[in-house]
Amino acid sequence: MVQIAVAPIVLRDTDMKIGADNYELHLSRVRFEPQSPQLTWKGLSPSAIFVDQGTPLWTASLAGAQDLHTTNGLAQYLNDPANLGQQKVAVFKPKKGTVGTMPTYTATLVIAPVPIGGDVDTIGTFEVTLGVIGAPVRTLT
Repeated sequence: MVQIAVAPIVLRDTDMKIGADNYELHLSRVRFEPQSPQLTWKGLSPSAIFVDQGTPLWTASLAGAQDLHTTNGLAQYLNDPANLGQQKVAVFKPKKGTVGTMPTYTATLVIAPVPIGGDVDTIGTFEVTLGVIGAPVRTLT
């Protein structure tokens, strides 16, 4: 049996584009998450069991800073009524500057609003889960 080497990614210097703008300076988390329903059917006999996987539904989990001052800041962009429910192409590259070795993930996100405000003496942050149309597409760039 061949032992497969491992080289985990470290999210330290990424690219994250939504629409035409880059937002990696605004984000502390980008995570595409599948939700795969398990389908089961059980009959009247102990051997009459059917298990299968349903089609996964994907979401994009983002966390970031509530920058309410910068024109086109991500929190403002997500809360802009003109963008709500819009489908925007997002491109996530876990490591900037790599060519041909690091995958890039492209997905169509459905824009949703983020919270405003927070606790005293803390930096305002947000967490949001955006719907993904289809699944993220992996390419080597």
